[in-house]
Amino acid sequence: MMYDFGDAELPWIPKLIDVENFKVNSDDPAYWQRFGWEALEVPEDCTFVSGRMEALKTRFDERYANRMLNSETMERWQVRLQNRFDEVVQRYNRMYELYQRYDEDMKEDILNGDKTVTTSKSQAGGSDTSTGTGRNIDTPDENVNDNTGYAGSRTDSKATNTYGRTDAFNSTVTRTMTGKGVVDSINDSVMSWKDIDTEFVKEFENLFLNVLWY
Repeated sequence: MMYDFGDAELPWIPKLIDVENFKVNSDDPAYWQRFGWEALEVPEDCTFVSGRMEALKTRFDERYANRMLNSETMERWQVRLQNRFDEVVQRYNRMYELYQRYDEDMKEDILNGDKTVTTSKSQAGGSDTSTGTGRNIDTPDENVNDNTGYAGSRTDSKATNTYGRTDAFNSTVTRTMTGKGVVDSINDSVMSWKDIDTEFVKEFENLFLNVLWY
């Protein structure tokens, strides 16, 4: 079925709000009901997205209501919409699942702090050894030579000096730190958290023209 959207010199591209209006107020509502968010097919294994489709339609219509469709025909536009949906639906289904499963864990993680583990190895003390030999003469006229038995007297000495501790030791220090205050921790958590509905709907920007009229 063909629709006359105006004269050739006055081209008209429907906005999303026009399509939604035609689903109720037109000569053939059934034709227009083939298009838009509610006409999308959701994979059977994407149960989390299925449960969000009604809320997502509201967000989709709110965001793009006054944007013109970016395609030559309604049929082509719906194919592009379904194609983009298929490209991202598994990822967002997983996001919904994980956010729901670990919601309490994410909240508890805010104030748990960071754990720092430090391991050190040290060794203290030491020793040294000194050896010496001395000979003494009884009178100035005596000579000292290499003969160990020739001298007024002879003294041999060996000493080992130990100082400090000679043991080695290892130490492990574990401490829990809360480097940030409560407010900073909460703010960081909130800013890193994602509104999945908003992120999902933003994936369809290229399905619409962004034209400003003056």
